[in-house]
Amino acid sequence: MRQIIFKIITLIILLPACTTKTPDNDRASQETDTVSLIRITGEERQQAGIKTGKLNKTETGVFVECTGSIKSHPGSMASVSVPVGGYIKEINFYTGNYVKKGELLASLEHPDYIRLQQNFLESKSQLEYHREEYKRQGELAVENAASLKKLQKARADFRTAEANYLSLKAQLDYLGINTDSIHVDGISPEVLLRAPISGYITGININHGKYAGPGEVICEITNNNRLHMKLLVPEKEIHKIAQGQKILFTTVSDTTFSFEGIVTVTGKIVDEHTRQVTVHGRLLQPDKNFIPGMSVRAKINVDSDSLYMVPSQAVTVENEVSFVYIKKENGYMRTTVHTGIQKGDMIEIRDPSDELLKADIVISGISYLEAGRVPGK
Repeated sequence: MRQIIFKIITLIILLPACTTKTPDNDRASQETDTVSLIRITGEERQQAGIKTGKLNKTETGVFVECTGSIKSHPGSMASVSVPVGGYIKEINFYTGNYVKKGELLASLEHPDYIRLQQNFLESKSQLEYHREEYKRQGELAVENAASLKKLQKARADFRTAEANYLSLKAQLDYLGINTDSIHVDGISPEVLLRAPISGYITGININHGKYAGPGEVICEITNNNRLHMKLLVPEKEIHKIAQGQKILFTTVSDTTFSFEGIVTVTGKIVDEHTRQVTVHGRLLQPDKNFIPGMSVRAKINVDSDSLYMVPSQAVTVENEVSFVYIKKENGYMRTTVHTGIQKGDMIEIRDPSDELLKADIVISGISYLEAGRVPGK
C-alpha cells in the first residue's frame, strides 16, 4: 500500500513539469519557421523591386569555342610578277590603294624589250617574203616551170618564218605589248604592268630604279569581297563540327559587334604540334572594316538543348551552396538548388523539384530579402 501511494505522489509531482515543456517546444518551432519565412509588406515589395517568375525550359545552343583569323579567298588574290627582267621606271600605287582590273601599276624598261620588238619586225618582213616566194613557186610548179624541190624548200622556209613570227608575237603579247602597234618608228622601250584583278594593294616589293628579275613578284592584290574565316578547332571537339553549322564571331580589335558565318569546309588533318584542325567558314555579313589576317574569336553552334534557366541575379551562394527565394502565402522562403552551366546572364537549375517547378521564384530584388534574413538561417 505504501508503494502505491508513493508512486501516485511521484506522478502528481512530475505531471506539471511535462505539461510545461510542450508549449516551450512549440514556441521554438514557431520561432524557427518565422525566421526562415521572410515577411514584407506590399509597399516594401514595391520599393525593393521584387519580381517573381516561373522556372521554365529555355532553348539554348551548345557551342564549340575557337580562335582564328580572316583570310582572303584563293581566287580573290593575285600576285603581280615581272614577265622578263627589267628596271622599274614608274610606280603608280602604294600599299592600301584600291586598283581596278586593267589599271596601270608600274612600268619597266630594258634594252632587251627593244631588241625583242626589232626581231619581231624582222620576222614579220621575213614571213611576208617567204609567203610570197612560196606562193610564186607554187604557181610555177603548176606551169611545170619549176622543180618540185624548189617548191618544197619555199614551203619549208615559209613554215620556219611563220613559226618564228608567231613565237615572237606570243612573247610580246605575254609582255602586254600590242603587236599591231609595233612599227619601225614606234618601238617602245617600256613594258607596262597592269592589275589582273580589282582589289587592294597588300604589299609592294619594288622601288624606282630597282632591277626586277623574271618572275619576281612586285606586289599582291586582294579583293576583300571574297573573304572567309580560317578557324582552329581543338582535336577533341572536331567530331562535333559539320558543314552548314552557324558561326558567331567577334574580331579581337572590336568585341562590341558580333557577326555570323557558316561552316563550309572541315579539315581532315590534325596539326601534330597544336593538336588543332583547320575549319573554314563563309562570312554572312561582310564588313568594310574586315582586313585579311585579322584575328577573331568564334563560337560554332554544334547543337541545341532545353534547360531550366533563371537569371543569374536570382541565385545567391553561401558556403558554396546555391539558393533561390520562392514566394509563399505569407512571405518568401529560401530554398537550396543545384546550378549548372551559365549562358550569358542566365544560369541553369539542375533537377528541380516539383515544388520548385510550381513555385514563383524571385528573379529580382533578392538583395533586399538577403538583407532581411537572419544569418545562418
